[in-house]
Amino acid sequence: RPLACFFSAAQYLQRTDFLMDLLSSAAMGLAAVCFWQKDFVINDLWLVTVLLIGGAVPSLALVIAAALSLAIVLVHESNSVRKLKSAFLKNWRMFMLVWALFSLCHRSVLTEFRHFSMVAWVSGCVQLLREPVQLKLRLREWRIAAGPIYTMAASWSFVQYVRFATTRAGASIAVVGGIAAVVASFVLRPDNQELDRHLLRWLPNGPAEWPTAFSTRARYHGILMMLSMVLLTVLLLAEAELLLVCIFFPLLLMEAARRITASQAVALGSMAFRPA
Repeated sequence: RPLACFFSAAQYLQRTDFLMDLLSSAAMGLAAVCFWQKDFVINDLWLVTVLLIGGAVPSLALVIAAALSLAIVLVHESNSVRKLKSAFLKNWRMFMLVWALFSLCHRSVLTEFRHFSMVAWVSGCVQLLREPVQLKLRLREWRIAAGPIYTMAASWSFVQYVRFATTRAGASIAVVGGIAAVVASFVLRPDNQELDRHLLRWLPNGPAEWPTAFSTRARYHGILMMLSMVLLTVLLLAEAELLLVCIFFPLLLMEAARRITASQAVALGSMAFRPA
């Protein structure tokens, strides 16, 4: 009888698209917090993959949710369950933002280049607001949570622009911007080298062709993210989104000035400690 009730509930939820969309979006949110957690290890990739499947195929979201619930009940101390719980508690803001983003996509609220660009613009502003210091400190947790949101929204913006581009120049800019955002967020995360450390095995010369030091990775990560933001601003300008450009462009200038100042400080410091 419990099994029959379970399948009856599953059939009911499958007919209820809204609830299935919510489950699918929740699976995407859990996948995001698992992948973008600071202590991510390559063994967590299978859990991320399972959650991504549940998010990509809404009809499987209920099955995956039931399986995870069963694992929590039967194997309370399993490593995967503890990992999932820890990732959620640390990054619940990220879960909520990703869940909301995918829910809006499922309900066809976000469908166009302009829609995704506005989401990327908001999350990008959170990333770029570094002054005053008190505001920077208060936004720290939300800045961490908004990082994946920018990557997803910016990538979808570039994809939408390529799909409906009328010029090769615009399509080329969108392709470069999308690649920059994806590489910076997935394989050049400064605080985690697990994923690209395994990907390096596919390179002919191994890690010799890839940045491995934290400072170098952070620099390249910042450069690529800045590049994607600049290219997104160029596309917004081409689409005559002048209000977004007027607000976004000064923040880009402030971030560029901050990075140039930091680079000059590092260069002066290295010269000061250089032996005569």
